Amino acid sequence: MTDSFSKYFPILLPILSLLSFLPQLRHLWIRKDATGISLYYVFYNLISATEQLTITFTALINNTQGSDFFVHDPPTTGDWINLGQVTVVWLLSLFYFLECLYLPSKGSPGRKRFVFGTYAAFLLISLVPAFVNAIRLSRGLEDPDHSWKLSLFLGLHVLFLNWIVMLMGVIAVYCQAREIFSNRLSAQAFSIIGLASQAVVFIVVAITLTFRLPFPYDMFDMLRISAWVSWYQMVGWIIFDNAIFAVGQAAILWLVTRHSGWSLATSDEIQPLLHD
Repeated sequence: MTDSFSKYFPILLPILSLLSFLPQLRHLWIRKDATGISLYYVFYNLISATEQLTITFTALINNTQGSDFFVHDPPTTGDWINLGQVTVVWLLSLFYFLECLYLPSKGSPGRKRFVFGTYAAFLLISLVPAFVNAIRLSRGLEDPDHSWKLSLFLGLHVLFLNWIVMLMGVIAVYCQAREIFSNRLSAQAFSIIGLASQAVVFIVVAITLTFRLPFPYDMFDMLRISAWVSWYQMVGWIIFDNAIFAVGQAAILWLVTRHSGWSLATSDEIQPLLHD
């Protein structure tokens, strides 16, 4: 039973991730107003989701020589589930971002254009090259310099951008917390059910990734700080990113329910049940 659970439970994670986003997306769409949600909070979380998809996709699809980090060689079912997981999260984060851009809010049009342009520019150094390279490979157009270009691309993301993206996850929480402190009514922009479910689902994702990703060191190696740094760069970054997102959603949930007085009992998400 334990073996079956460990084998099939990861398949549920993309589904659970999808379900955890839906309450917030539905809440905003019904409300027709994104006032109270920090655009930078949504933007920074989207950058994190984009980075996770970029590296996972590149390591699994574009690395024709076989991977020596992050994914198994040859790829396992778990590696493909991980790709499905980060793809679902990216798509939903993108839809959340576009929804906040489309709906009216107190954010100026200039700020919305700036954030949209910045994300478009980030795509040019992340998903766009990864997808273009995958299309070329599928057509048998592999560049003779493919190996070193791939190493340069992954090195940029793994060695440098990942640290910045992790910091963005923390800053995202700060941006939204500041918005909540500045306006008590901002709590009404959030689905409490959505925040709670995301906090639970993504901490589970982070924990399960710890056991499902390849571990490149033995216990003796992990006594060295340099080994921990390498582990983070090669594997641990996605665990940290998901854990930070989960803790951040829990922190926002606490602020929404405690600081502003908004609670599940007063949420319009369950009002139809109260009137039965």
